[in-house]
Amino acid sequence: MLGRSYIFIAAAWLCLATQSVLADPYFDGGIALFKKNEYKQALPYLSRAMTNNPYDANALYYYSITCQKLGDRKNATTGYARLVSQFPDSQARRLAVAALSVLDPTYCRQLLRPADYLSGSSTGKPTGFTGGSGASSIYDVDPAVTQGRVDFVRRENASSLMEVMGRLNGRDCQFLFDTGASDCCVGKNTLQELNIKLPSGPPTTSVSGVGSKSGTPAWEENLELKVGGITRTIKFVVLENREEPLIGQTFFHDFIYTIDTNVGSNGSRGTISFSKRTGTRSASQTSLSSVPFERLSSNHIIVPVEVDGKKTKMIFDTGATMVVFTREQLKALAIAVPPDAVAIRNTGVSGSSDGLVFNVHRLRMGPIDKVDMQVGVVEDAKMAFPLLGQSFFSEWKYTLDYDRNILNLQKR
Repeated sequence: MLGRSYIFIAAAWLCLATQSVLADPYFDGGIALFKKNEYKQALPYLSRAMTNNPYDANALYYYSITCQKLGDRKNATTGYARLVSQFPDSQARRLAVAALSVLDPTYCRQLLRPADYLSGSSTGKPTGFTGGSGASSIYDVDPAVTQGRVDFVRRENASSLMEVMGRLNGRDCQFLFDTGASDCCVGKNTLQELNIKLPSGPPTTSVSGVGSKSGTPAWEENLELKVGGITRTIKFVVLENREEPLIGQTFFHDFIYTIDTNVGSNGSRGTISFSKRTGTRSASQTSLSSVPFERLSSNHIIVPVEVDGKKTKMIFDTGATMVVFTREQLKALAIAVPPDAVAIRNTGVSGSSDGLVFNVHRLRMGPIDKVDMQVGVVEDAKMAFPLLGQSFFSEWKYTLDYDRNILNLQKR
């Protein structure tokens, strides 16, 4: 028995079929097959329709419900969650809430705002919700929150940066998920767009990294951040201008988290699952698919890597699109930059700088072993260690276990 919520969804399935924002033969073909209950044949059509029109809530809904019909709970749940998070005013969202409250009521409660429950506007709302803290409540981490989950999409392709939806001081906002950043960071431009009070007075700190030869002036401001059902007050670094806010280690360093891509998404979409750390270390040994890591005082994750047979240490950085060295770091490894290296422009948290790209013969970390791997070199940057970016590990599922200081890897 699936319950009243599922019955409501069934009655409303076909109401959305004529409401697709953009005409798409793949959507029409998928709907035709869906109506015949030919779900396996409909899925590739609807997947293509969703890719063609990423802002069409109805295409995403039909893709999700088709996955559910085929028994693929993971991708169905992820699709419904995206609808709940990213399409607040659509009819498809209301149907997705009803479906998600059946498939995964805990996740559904994490995604919904207290107002959805208090106003009674959500269909098939889960039971047991107490009203939550509300956007006005300021605290670190609710001790009752031991886990969370948030969907991500990649900005451009399978080797690009991960973007997640969250709330900043109660306002919806998109963030980069960046394990290579010690702090959470936002620009004054974003605060102004969200109607959040700007810091006043002269800058109180500075930041540096790729794209900077010296520190960039910044402010520090306490802001409330909610991601994946986890809400806490974080000291944000506020820059004068930044394209997109980022979530750094100060938000998630005391959670174990797993990053996994969705089946059939070519690595372009996935889920980040958080679990509260226990504070105890397991006595089990590291497996062949695990890599031990060190943590700096800044909470940066340092992993052992071999570059052309030479051992070094690198920052495990989900906020970097590729592997990046400074010239000094390459020199220490006795790796010469070839004369045919291609010029590029590097962008970091505090600015942009010139650089080059070329291929090293081999790059290895634990079970990941790549040959003819493209890397970048920056002319000037404040980087204590090279950056190990998404181009190296994006096709792997990985869990960062801070209790054991172990990075667990699993090939997708």
